[in-house]
Amino acid sequence: MPQKIIYCSFCQGKRFRYRHNIGVKNVSKLAPVFQLTNDEFERLFSFNIIECKDCGLLLTDRVLTSSETNKFYNYRTYKDKKFTETYEKYYNSLLHFINAFKTIQGKKFVEIGSGYGFLLNLARKRGAIPIGFEIDKNLVDYAKNKFNLQIINEDFLNYNHPYENFYDIIILSAVIEHLTNPIEYLKRIYALLKPRGVFYFDIPETCFFTKYILRHRYYGYVLGHYIFPSKKLINQKLNEIGFTILTFKTVKLTLNRIFNFIPKLVKNKVKKTQIPIERDLPDEFYESHGKKSLQQLKFRPLLPLSLGYSRILCQK
Repeated sequence: MPQKIIYCSFCQGKRFRYRHNIGVKNVSKLAPVFQLTNDEFERLFSFNIIECKDCGLLLTDRVLTSSETNKFYNYRTYKDKKFTETYEKYYNSLLHFINAFKTIQGKKFVEIGSGYGFLLNLARKRGAIPIGFEIDKNLVDYAKNKFNLQIINEDFLNYNHPYENFYDIIILSAVIEHLTNPIEYLKRIYALLKPRGVFYFDIPETCFFTKYILRHRYYGYVLGHYIFPSKKLINQKLNEIGFTILTFKTVKLTLNRIFNFIPKLVKNKVKKTQIPIERDLPDEFYESHGKKSLQQLKFRPLLPLSLGYSRILCQK
């Protein structure tokens, strides 16, 4: 069974307040994917959202054990994944975001949670030396066979790296919210970066709207998310570790993105039921391919209480 949270993963505090209960939807369809009974699946993936009284971090009150985590990340088999135009635009925008501050050509470019290898393959085309870390063995095999990439099937934190001050660029995209020990990762990343090396990560934004209005229902549909830190808390921890923040950009959920998401959700309803868990990036919330009549709303936030994600680039 999942382990109960005793300490806050950001400040080690022990005082919490209850915020909301998250119940998993479509249990009868999801459970067979993991070869679990409905009751077993609900026990594993139903949890409470709590808030640390000391630092304000929002987190789940339970986390999966190592064996449960392995089952969660290694249950799938992978067929050929199409590298669509949407993927290419998303990953190229990420590389452009980094390249604006530090050229990637000739640099040791590390991605933690490298997935299908799409980002590493594009980075290599730009002259980077790509290295991936991925705990899903199926994804490791896919990326190696498809792109002939160097992917290490180990946890980045536990891997025996050559020495400190070794890597030029480290990427942690759509990963940190899945970690039970994020501060340990951030400290290890800092130690392994070369002086003036850069670290990029992104994370769902937590704000007033998600905290008190939606009451975390958005996050409840994403299995495996353990922490939901605010922008203020992220800034504080990065500074404490020693990072210098180069840029902190939040991509808002706009009215235009909502209007674009709804027809896609309806159109793909049957497909999403058949394949309940998929690592497709970017999320439909973050795409913006609206009709011309809606383009004027493209960058207009949904009131001041927006939902989105943050891109952070910092330097050692």
